[in-house]
This record gives sequence, C-alpha cells and structure tokens, in this order.
Amino acid sequence: MPTRGRRISGALLIALAGAALTVTPLPAASAQDRANVSTRTIGLSGESRNIDLLTLSSSPDDADSRPALLVVAGIDATHVTGTRVARHLAERLVSEHADLLNDYTVYIVPLVNPDAASRAAQRPIGSYDLRLTPKPVDHDRDRRMNEDGPNDLNGDGVITQMRIRNPAPGSGLVASHVEHEDDARLMRPADRSKGEVPVFAIMTEGLDDDNDGSVAEDPEGGIDLSRHFPYLWDEFDAVTGDYPLEDPGARALADWMLTRPNLVAVLAYSPHDTLSSIPADGKYDDTRRVPLGIESDDKRAYEQVSEAFVEATGLEKAEGRSNEGSFHGWSYAHLGLYSFSTPLWSVPDSDSDDTEAPAPATDNAGEAEDAETPAGPTMAEIQEMIRIYESGSAEEQEELMKEFNAMPAETQARIMAIASGQPDPQADAAAPEAPASSPRKRSSDINASWIAYADERGEGFVDWETFDHPQFGEVEVGGFVPGFRLNAPPDQIEAIADAQTKFIASLLGMFPAIEVGEPTVKSLGSGVYEVAMRISNTGALPSRPAISEKTRRWPPILIRPQIDDDLVLVGDPIERIDRLEPGQQVDLVWTVRSSQPTLDITITIPESGERSVSIDLSEGN
Repeated sequence: MPTRGRRISGALLIALAGAALTVTPLPAASAQDRANVSTRTIGLSGESRNIDLLTLSSSPDDADSRPALLVVAGIDATHVTGTRVARHLAERLVSEHADLLNDYTVYIVPLVNPDAASRAAQRPIGSYDLRLTPKPVDHDRDRRMNEDGPNDLNGDGVITQMRIRNPAPGSGLVASHVEHEDDARLMRPADRSKGEVPVFAIMTEGLDDDNDGSVAEDPEGGIDLSRHFPYLWDEFDAVTGDYPLEDPGARALADWMLTRPNLVAVLAYSPHDTLSSIPADGKYDDTRRVPLGIESDDKRAYEQVSEAFVEATGLEKAEGRSNEGSFHGWSYAHLGLYSFSTPLWSVPDSDSDDTEAPAPATDNAGEAEDAETPAGPTMAEIQEMIRIYESGSAEEQEELMKEFNAMPAETQARIMAIASGQPDPQADAAAPEAPASSPRKRSSDINASWIAYADERGEGFVDWETFDHPQFGEVEVGGFVPGFRLNAPPDQIEAIADAQTKFIASLLGMFPAIEVGEPTVKSLGSGVYEVAMRISNTGALPSRPAISEKTRRWPPILIRPQIDDDLVLVGDPIERIDRLEPGQQVDLVWTVRSSQPTLDITITIPESGERSVSIDLSEGN
C-alpha cells in the first residue's frame, strides 16, 4: 500500500486546474463530422467570458426543430470531470452516432461557470469555495469583504481542515467529534446517548486575519450556481445569490432554454445524482405544489432511464447533494422537462465497503455532508398533513386519507403519535439502513471506501500533522483534499466518456416518437365528408413528463384542419393533445363541409416542428 500522508499528485492538480480550459469545438475525424458540430455563444459570464454552446445535428439549419437533448456541465466549476466528459462526448457522438443526429439534436454547454473555473487554476486548492462565481459578500457583516479567508498553514498547496483537541475555554470553539476507533484519520460526531465525550472541534484551515476572534469566517464570496436556480431556492444563504438567476451566465442559459420548445430532456453533469438512484416521488414542499423529487406518474419513466444508465455505465451508486436550487430541479419542476443529473463517477468498490466508519464532519473546506434522515415523511411533511386534516378542504382531507392509508403501519403509528402530542418515535432511533433495493450506501460506508481509495492511490488525503496556531495553540491540519472525492482521475475520463456516449445513444432511442397515421375520408353526400386521423406515441417514454401538465410551459400538440371553423360540423376546429403514454393512440374525427378537392391538416408538435397532411376528398366517394 502506498505511504499514507502523501499530499496531492500532479495529476490531480492538473485535473482541478483543467476546468479553466477554454471550450472550443473539438477536432473531428472527417469533414462530415465537422459539419455536424456548430458552436455559438449564448451569453457572457459576470466577468465577460463566453458561455459556449455546441450544437450536434446532421442538419444545422433544422437543429432547433428536432427533438433535442441538452447536456450541461461546469455549473459547479469544481466538477472538472463533467466539463471534460462533455467535451469528449461531442467528439464521440458525431463520429460514432451520426445516424442519431439525423433524427435528434444534442446541445452541449460544457462550462456554465467559466469565471470560477478560471480562478481555480490560479489559487491554492480550497483557498476559497471553488464552486462560486466571484461576487463580494460580507459574510461577517463588518462592512469589509473577503478579508478573512482560509490559509494554507502547512504550505502543502491545498486547504483542508483543522481539528483542535479539547479547545480551551474562551476560545469560542466547541468540541463535537471523536476519532473513529478503527481509523484515527476519520472522525465522527460523539454519541452523547452512549456517554461519549466530544474531543475535537473541526474547522477550515486558516488564521484570524482580521483579528476579530474568528477564523476564516469571511472568505471570498460568490454565487454557487448549483444552488442558484429558482427551484426551492434558499433566499437566506449567502452563496445562493440575492435572487435566482442573478448571475448572468446562469440567466443566459435559462433564457436560451425558454426559447427552445424542441427540448425533450436535460442531462446535467454535476455533483447531484438522479440516475443511480431516482428521486423520491409524490413528495412536495410546504405549499404542496412544488415537487421535492418527481411526480408519481413519472416514476416509471425515470426507472426506465435509470436502468439504461446503470446498464451503460455500471455506476450503481453515487453520492449526491441536496437538490434545492439545482439546475435539473428547475428544468423539471418549472419547465416540465425530463431532467437527470449524474456526478459521472464515484468511489470504486473496495474491501472496506462494509466497514462501519462514520463520516468525517466535512469534506471540502468546511462543506457539510448530507445527514442521514429517518425513513418516511419528514417532520415538516407530517405537520403539513396534520394541518390539512384539521383545517383543509374536504377534497384535501380525502386525498390525505388516501395517502395515509397507503403508508406502512409503522409510519401511520408515527404520524398518529405526533398528532396526539407525543414525541416523535424516531427522534432517538438510529437512522435505518437503506432498503436492499436502493443502490446508495450509508455515508459511513462511503467515507470508509474513500479513505481506502486514497490509500490505494497515494493521494487525496492529507494526514493530520501538528501546527502551532497563533490563536489556538497546537492544532492538527489534514483531511480530504478538496475535489478528490468529486473528480475522477484523468486516466479514467476516456472510459467515462465512452460509457456516457453509450447511455446517451440509449436515451435518445427511448425518446417519445409521435406518429401521424394515414388519414381516411368518407363522403356523407352534398359536399360533407367524415375525416379521421390517428396520432400515436411509438417511443419508450411518454410524450412529456407528468409534471408538464402542471407547469404548462410548452404548448400541446395541435391538430387543425385548414378550413374555416364554421365548416367543421362535428369535432373541434383545433384538437389538442397534452400527453401521450408509450403506445397510446388518439383517434380524431371531423365532419366537414367542403367544395374543394383536397383538405390539408396541419399537425404542430413543439418538439419537432410543424407538418402537413393533404387529403384527397374524392377518395371518399
């Protein structure tokens, strides 16, 4: 096994700095491949860098009228793997799947956050939150900005963490963690219910540069674009922006998407995961309007796509962040698109996967990990259910009882206990393990796997070593290297790109396919005709996700006989179809009066443009 404590390899430094690479069209293998790729700028970042868009289509002039997939990377500039894979993806699709580009368009935005990516190549790793677009923020509210950020105390070129053993009274620090008994490099929260006494206070590596008694409390500010979109946006967090889409780069992407009704699906390469594990279905925010995951009627479609993803990539488990403010959450809940996200890579399996090693307090320079939550509804959801039961409308109460009766007996008992004023039965219980069907591991298992992987590669974790801190005395500096747990090694990018190309080819093959059947005509005499037409979906996915019926962002499929409305004797002059399930057929019948020999019917499908069918009325005689 490689020696522990090795700082960070040159390969990882190059990978992290690689996010700042300028996004340019990739060289293609042939003139035809080059013709299938066009590049344009859809907007500028806050520091006037281009937000580039690659359009992959066999017919660039018709690209915007074909069903399309949008691939977006670099929203979180620390996720360098996403940007690199997106660039390789463009090259592979045009050279290996040109046939798909005859029917579909693939848009790729490889780097949404070029400003943060540019800074990432110029600073010590972790010296500020690499996810952020530059924006001054007065974190400590002293009317000065960026005056007390992290410091590289041990001079190893990265910012990790400090742990302070038994912090002195008056230091302002509170111990909360203990070393794990199986590996002292890992820490876990002290279990006070078992009489454990916390030993260590944990904080970002740094000094008190502004002499206000706090350490690294006012770092360089900015906006985290992965939490900046108007979906469950957190208005009280300093890194989410003053308002959603304040950042011009994020706004440019959103504005461009709103002009593209041909979009069918969105795939984000980001630290979020909705493919190895699909989002929870049927759960909503306090308003009961905004889905926290996906609609129940979209679950089967997401399961199909997830199965295709795992088959193509082999990525059965992945760590994911909370979806609040996420790009893919906004694309789904607000635009009504199929929206997916994957971090592309996770810790490889190792012998330590089953080790009970609780997670460290933080990973990248103070970024808190997602906590385990009890099974079943959250306390906020239960309180909302109680409110509806006590004061909701009759319809709401009826729907609530249906939901309640479908819950497991133990969940019903928990809700009834809380409603009667008793303590939450799960409050003191250990978080249950994920069900066997879930591909996720517990965070404790994940962290044990990560440190085993760091040992295997000889990089990614800085062993704790003492440092004489001018404020706290002897401290220890160490922990996971920022970005190590997020980005694949450079030598794995090609294989990941191959797997993603296979998945996207499979996903495009699952797209809904609206077929217009051959119309029939029957003469009823005196210039009156009965005209019939069948519209069907022969694709593997519904023509639109169920959420689209709520968002109503895009118009329905419109079918209209090109004749004056008063000459349509039976049937609607304009037929509308909002959604077609796979294999579903809709038969449309009109009775029309016409003195003309032909009748044109126009079918407008937002995702694929307009088509016209001409009917020879004389055939009905």
